[in-house]
Amino acid sequence: MTAEVFDADGWCTTEDVVKFDQGCLWILGRQKDVIIRGGQNIYPAEVEGLMNEHPSVAAVAVVAMPDAEYGERACAFVVLRQGQSLALEALKDFLSSKKVAKFKWPERLECIDVMPTVGDSGKVDKKALRTQLTATAQIA
Repeated sequence: MTAEVFDADGWCTTEDVVKFDQGCLWILGRQKDVIIRGGQNIYPAEVEGLMNEHPSVAAVAVVAMPDAEYGERACAFVVLRQGQSLALEALKDFLSSKKVAKFKWPERLECIDVMPTVGDSGKVDKKALRTQLTATAQIA
């Protein structure tokens, strides 16, 4: 499996999306996590970082949900702080106050008790969240 991350020239291909701006290297997230909404790219790590600043949010993960009109839309899975609540409109107001472009706002909010993780790594299992989202959509 290690050989899969090296290209023909021996470079490691992490599939991280990065940009170099004002002398700084910005890591925007993983290519596989990018949400393409009507031709516009949404980098979940950017939105998650800002959403983590909301006083009601203990943990957050933003994933793509299929959409017939735009191809994909953003869905935010949120673990709330104890005793807190959060509505989608309040989340949108918060992101607006942070000057986040409207197309990046999550269009669905799922409040969950605990984030699924990959093994013992502690990393959020976004594949499991997308599967949960697909199962929920099929029931509705």
